Amino acid sequence: MSLSDFSLGFMDGITVTSSISSGLFATDTSKETILKMIVTQSAAGATSMALSNYIATDDTERGMTTFVGYVIGSLISYVSFYVSPEIERGFKYSVVGNLIALAIFGYIRAHSSIKEEDDTKKKGTLMSIVQVLTIGIISMFLTYFISKKLQ
Repeated sequence: MSLSDFSLGFMDGITVTSSISSGLFATDTSKETILKMIVTQSAAGATSMALSNYIATDDTERGMTTFVGYVIGSLISYVSFYVSPEIERGFKYSVVGNLIALAIFGYIRAHSSIKEEDDTKKKGTLMSIVQVLTIGIISMFLTYFISKKLQ
């Protein structure tokens, strides 16, 4: 199992799913519809990522690793909306849960790739977390505001 293949799927699963659920929330879509769309998009996105990775590498295991990463990343939004009694709270849980997951991902990403010690590693870790969070925040809020404007 390749950490980079899992990471590729995981990051995409988080950003795409959280963005789609943010956009749907912005249009006053029901909780049930959001949950159905998360499942549908997760299946489509994970399959697309896995097949693309397989075609690029000709390696079934790497494709499946990307698939699993995507599905796990998608689960954060699904569980957030599923466990919440109100859609507004589900949205808040989804945003916070995804941002926490992205920050943890950024930390792990930095520590698996930075070999230097002390200050360089600290700066690299902070930069990795900021980069990953920035991607997630831009994606979620851009989708939210575009959906709000198109409503």
